[in-house]
Amino acid sequence: MRYSLLDFYRYFAALTVCVSHFIFNYNKSLHFEFTSILGVELFFILSGFVLAPQILKLQININKNLKIFLLRRWIRTIPPYLVALFCAAILIGFGDYLNLLKFLTYTQNFFSDSPSRNFFSVAWSLSVEEWFYIILPLLIFINQNSKHKVLKLNVLSICIVIILVLNLLRLFYNSENLDWGEDIRRSVLLRIDSLCFGVVAYIVKDKISKKILLIIFNLFLIPILYLIIKPNVLINFIFVQNLFLLIL
Repeated sequence: MRYSLLDFYRYFAALTVCVSHFIFNYNKSLHFEFTSILGVELFFILSGFVLAPQILKLQININKNLKIFLLRRWIRTIPPYLVALFCAAILIGFGDYLNLLKFLTYTQNFFSDSPSRNFFSVAWSLSVEEWFYIILPLLIFINQNSKHKVLKLNVLSICIVIILVLNLLRLFYNSENLDWGEDIRRSVLLRIDSLCFGVVAYIVKDKISKKILLIIFNLFLIPILYLIIKPNVLINFIFVQNLFLLIL
């Protein structure tokens, strides 16, 4: 099924990211950095939502559908990524070959987005996506082949567990000694749940009334608008950082 409203959603997210990044190059205001963060997060949710039907097929028969799922994702994402990556490496310089290998394998920000030379910094979000394509199907595979019936979970349950675990992990892991942007927001291991929210949204979209959704949307929109006005609050307060990604 095609959702025409998602085309507007995609356009709005892309425009937000592009314009804010462009202006940020000339004006290092936190306001533009914050709006670019919002745009990227919108894309994560969108990716999870549009991938949900394919992921639900993995739940039916992962041995049959996993190869199709991965080929579809990798054919769409890896070739253009490699072209862009090598262009950046030639024009900017990539450091040593180990650093280039990390970018080639999407591991430059697996734990923290702090490679020795971050010559293609925008790649961090794609790394999150690419590892999501592997980690969630792997969990589905392990769950389906588990001999313990108690552990049998569906896709919705697996995604909710990931969301709960990672939000708790970020809550206890985040500290003043860490760079929230590098070590948490752009870390693959700590951000897989961002796409899980999109999968959950797809599964429950017809089970929640529009009235309740509108109330939830407006409730969480208030702190987002506040942070757009005062983005320095996000930089300076760990408590806000811990809630921020969950609110988004």
